[in-house]
Amino acid sequence: MIYIEVDGGCRENHGYMGIGVSVFIDGKLNAQISRSNRGSSSLDAELLAIAHALKLAEQMNFNEAYIVTDCSSCVEIINNRAKNNKGRKILLRVIRKIREDNPRLSIAWMNRNSVETAHELAFLAMERYRKRLNFSSILNS
Repeated sequence: MIYIEVDGGCRENHGYMGIGVSVFIDGKLNAQISRSNRGSSSLDAELLAIAHALKLAEQMNFNEAYIVTDCSSCVEIINNRAKNNKGRKILLRVIRKIREDNPRLSIAWMNRNSVETAHELAFLAMERYRKRLNFSSILNS
């Protein structure tokens, strides 16, 4: 069984976000992604993490995978049950296209404790970005 944890977070006051993706195959950690970038909301970070998980599953030729997020709003938006998708059309189009091409890649909500590995990766990505911003401000002063 292939199980993929995703998490995203955003420091909205500072304008940067981090995402984490952890791939488990038969219970063993197989791959990880930890990335940071400019961002405006935690919801965008969560959706970006889901998109990265789907692309990774597609690239690794997974016929079936369970992607879990701790953001129920993302699952509702992806499944067209929520209207909070303003400004997210391109990202949602990518997510929906991959799912259409790979119908056995499912996305589900689980409580926060279930995605702890991905949460740590997202947090580390945000910290790296914050340190990079602080370092560049020192260089420019």
